[in-house]
Amino acid sequence: MMERIFSKDRVNTGRQREIDLLKAYSIIMMIITHCIDDLFIYENHLPSVIIDDILAQSVGAQGFMICMGCGILFWKSRTPKTMVNRGLMLLLTGQVLNIVRSVIPYTIIYLLTGDRNARGAVLLVFSSDILQFAGLFMIVMALFTCLKLKSWHVFLISIGCNIMAMLLALKISTGSYLLDQFIGLFIFTRAESYFPLLHWMIYPAFGMVFGDILQHVKDKTRFYAWLLVPCSIVAVFYFYVGLAVDQEFFTVFNVWQTFCCMSIYDALPQLFCNVGVICLCYFITFRLSKEAMKPINFISVNINRYYCIHYVFIAAINSVFIITGVWKLEKAWICYLTALFITLGTTLVVRIYDAKAGQSLRDFFSRRVYIWAVLVVLISLAAFLWAEAGFDGPYPTLHNDYEEYEE
Repeated sequence: MMERIFSKDRVNTGRQREIDLLKAYSIIMMIITHCIDDLFIYENHLPSVIIDDILAQSVGAQGFMICMGCGILFWKSRTPKTMVNRGLMLLLTGQVLNIVRSVIPYTIIYLLTGDRNARGAVLLVFSSDILQFAGLFMIVMALFTCLKLKSWHVFLISIGCNIMAMLLALKISTGSYLLDQFIGLFIFTRAESYFPLLHWMIYPAFGMVFGDILQHVKDKTRFYAWLLVPCSIVAVFYFYVGLAVDQEFFTVFNVWQTFCCMSIYDALPQLFCNVGVICLCYFITFRLSKEAMKPINFISVNINRYYCIHYVFIAAINSVFIITGVWKLEKAWICYLTALFITLGTTLVVRIYDAKAGQSLRDFFSRRVYIWAVLVVLISLAAFLWAEAGFDGPYPTLHNDYEEYEE
């Protein structure tokens, strides 16, 4: 059986349809999830609860990160310099996005309404999120590449980092929200700390191991058929225990904040769940024509642009809601219609960007990248200091479920 499935040589080094589909699935589900989270009162709507409280907590961002790690193994140029450059650009992009979705809308809201909580929300400008995580992981991978570590070495290190981060989560506090935000890039703190590096690097590290194995697979149909059964068994066990049994290990379904400080208990079974999704993606795509794959490939290739642009739409809609006194949508069909509008609008913007301005803008900013990086940091710091000077707290974070702002 092993000889039928695997080759000693790397025989599978092209694009992987199943990975492209998982990336496309992750970004579309992310748009829907963010619409549910930010724009909709969803607690009594079962489909939204399933999407937001179950699927997004287990096969959402995790699948995206596994794909990112897997993709690293398929890069043609995988040098430390390339990884550092990609990492720095992701960090810069993430910081620009924080300005666009936190500083600009909440400053406008404060100037129009005088709402002190809107001024406090500007403090989120240095928050950790998935782009910051991806950037830091790329930089760490540059170091691992210099050390000539294999993918399974990186995975073992990531397990150790996760366990260490579990022990340190919420135990480090400097008394400064700004410093706690910086520490929150690496370990979960009381600040706004999504996707801290040490908690989450287990997913792209596993993706690298999976990608390494995948390159030696010569019969993908047998390979995924063989994987699907054990992955399904683990997934059924994990979801049943996590949702139906009172226990202290699988917590992300019941205490959503623990999703941010992902523990080894949730992470390990989620690896099986996400591999199971990859198996399903393979059986969905392996007979699709090239034409049928084009929309999937388009989303997969532009996944970072989808992430950034859709957030601009959501920030704009949310700002209008706050200014006009509309708290959140109460009808599910309006929420999902909004998600469709944002998805189509994001796709249109990405297409226009590629066709009209993409290359010229990339050339313009790449020639002055260090100047732009310094400017972005200075704008972020100025916004933070302005917000802090006129806000005496407590400020909204994931730990109080943003209740202070909601009031």
